[in-house]
Amino acid sequence: MFEETYRRVAAEGDEVISIHVASTLSGIVNAARLGAEAVPESRIKVYDSESVSMGLGWMCMAAARAAGQGQSAAQIIALLDEMKARAHVFAALDTLEFLRRSGRVSWARTMVSQLLNIKPLVSVYRGVVQLVDRVRTRTRSIQRIVELTTALGKLEALAVLHTQAQEAALQLARDVAHLAPAPIPVVEVTPVIGTHVGPNALGLAAVVERGG
Repeated sequence: MFEETYRRVAAEGDEVISIHVASTLSGIVNAARLGAEAVPESRIKVYDSESVSMGLGWMCMAAARAAGQGQSAAQIIALLDEMKARAHVFAALDTLEFLRRSGRVSWARTMVSQLLNIKPLVSVYRGVVQLVDRVRTRTRSIQRIVELTTALGKLEALAVLHTQAQEAALQLARDVAHLAPAPIPVVEVTPVIGTHVGPNALGLAAVVERGG
């Protein structure tokens, strides 16, 4: 599919920056690179966002704006390199069980038994998933991701993420409205991410202001 898409775009003579989920968490980047290698006449740059969900989404939107302003592929790549150092994702999970089953996070396999009846909080930054805290209640887990996000400093972008928790996500968006410019999108994550984090997860995807 990547090869077919790249061939079609290459026929139009455009440069392409193909931005993808963190290569440490998915094989998509490798698939995209193989597709690009099969289209030698094209100018395809496969880019590892080192993030997920709206951490990646904010980068795609910034790249699209830059392209619309006439910036070159090299300029946009430089923008993305700088931006991904400022992109953070925090998530409050009901359980680590789904992350353990995914097999993508080695520490999750060994810690599930230690976190029974505990709400884990994880972060995704520069392609690494880390357990950043563990609390006993859902209310406290939501408070903690707000605290962690607030501690980042001034934000240029913020989104609320959820898996089958629309009402809770809308309330969280209201609670964090003061942290970033409006509007704050509420995004149900993709089924792929949902299988890793499980239902009723809530998250925040933030981009820190330059110098923030």
